[in-house]
Amino acid sequence: MTKDHKSRLNFIPALLEQVLDNTDRIGSLVSDAESAESIDLMKRETEKLSARNENLLHLIANLLEEEHKQPRAAPKAGGTLIY
Repeated sequence: MTKDHKSRLNFIPALLEQVLDNTDRIGSLVSDAESAESIDLMKRETEKLSARNENLLHLIANLLEEEHKQPRAAPKAGGTLIY
């Protein structure tokens, strides 16, 4: 596995953490909305956060697809390739 390949996969946990943080923020916004004005603000903000999550999930999917296309080499044991 190349260093570049490994470093791409290392981004996935951080990206998933961002998705979780955005989702938590959406939950907080929804629970805090009380008036029509705050509901409009909440709607705009949740749309932004949802769009960010969608982009992050697409990025994760692309990284995983790249891994599927170029899988890392299986470790060798005693000169034989393990699958």
